[in-house]
Amino acid sequence: MRKLGPVQVHHIFPFHYCVALGRPDLELDERNLIMLCGESHAHEMRHQPTPSEAALWSALKSNQLGVSFRRQVPIGNRCIADFLASSAKLVVEVDGSCHARRGVADARRDRVLQRLGYQVLRLEAQLVITQLAAAVPQVRAAVAKCL
Repeated sequence: MRKLGPVQVHHIFPFHYCVALGRPDLELDERNLIMLCGESHAHEMRHQPTPSEAALWSALKSNQLGVSFRRQVPIGNRCIADFLASSAKLVVEVDGSCHARRGVADARRDRVLQRLGYQVLRLEAQLVITQLAAAVPQVRAAVAKCL
């Protein structure tokens, strides 16, 4: 892998969370940069959840379903899972309206996660917000299936 200087980083990875990594002299290779950017972005997303993610988190946190879930977890080089139960190898994604146009990209992402050994459960954001009591049993069933 080739080393990237700070100027090259900005041009290859123009994400706002990659531009200022705290040390302008830092030399990174491409893989480490992607991982740092993913963790930084995941950190931002944990502190700014969507209403549907916040609602589902209230039902998943503190081992309420018998497994520990974490929010906005980087997996691999390019995926950030909305929720991850690592002991069950289960990823739960909450899909808002923008995912209606992202069917191909979501399917590709699911295949990547499955190759890494994860099962993926996708829930519609509208279901989570309006019928949380119907969404939680789907997660519970997926957990049971994965264990």
